[in-house]
Amino acid sequence: MLRKLLILLIVTSFLILLCTTASAKNSSWKDPAFNFGKVKTIFIEEPQFSYTTLSENSKYTFTKYPDSREKIIRMLEERLQKKKQIRTVTTSYIEEQIKGDPQLPLLETVSPDLFTQELAKHVDLILEITVNDFGWYRDYVEAYDTTETQTERVKYGGVTPEGKKYSGWIEVPKTVTVHHSGYYNVNDCAELKISLKDPVTQKVVWNYTDERYRDSRSWTDGYDKTGPESMMNRILDEAFKKLPLS
Repeated sequence: MLRKLLILLIVTSFLILLCTTASAKNSSWKDPAFNFGKVKTIFIEEPQFSYTTLSENSKYTFTKYPDSREKIIRMLEERLQKKKQIRTVTTSYIEEQIKGDPQLPLLETVSPDLFTQELAKHVDLILEITVNDFGWYRDYVEAYDTTETQTERVKYGGVTPEGKKYSGWIEVPKTVTVHHSGYYNVNDCAELKISLKDPVTQKVVWNYTDERYRDSRSWTDGYDKTGPESMMNRILDEAFKKLPLS
């Protein structure tokens, strides 16, 4: 995360004069031995969030995107609904199946170990999501002074040897010191890891990681006001393009 913050600071410093800047980095992997053609049912785990806490003396601040859990779930559901041949189930469904299994004793609650043990009877894959960033990074730029050349209009006039008066205006260059107050660069950010895991072996058979940043100075014409949510939507769009399920 420290490396990521340093990269973000360097990129912001170099590109501050541009209207809107963005960066993206992603990777994907698939297990060639797994038969994705047999997949009919997928268990959707609760999204996990893993934000990094910045130190109090850091020049960075981070603000989480509001209602991030609900928004991530909604984004996932919208895309999974388009996979008509795939059925998605949640924790409550699996627990009901386990409690109703005639081969198991009557249960009021399902322990985590039993849940994991019985999961392969009901689903073909487990979908896991970890969100590492979803919000706004702010890095502080210290106040500074610059020397600039400005022009000043100066009136001139006089009398010619013939006694005729004349006057006018000229622009005279002068050097001035301009003070720039400190400010924060604001960056939309989103980082996500999405994986498919075999419920039998508990091994990952496909994963996709993506991290994206964008200078979110709202005074620019090209700024997307949906901010971090638009970044996360782009990540999930790309992830589902690579998802090995027809």
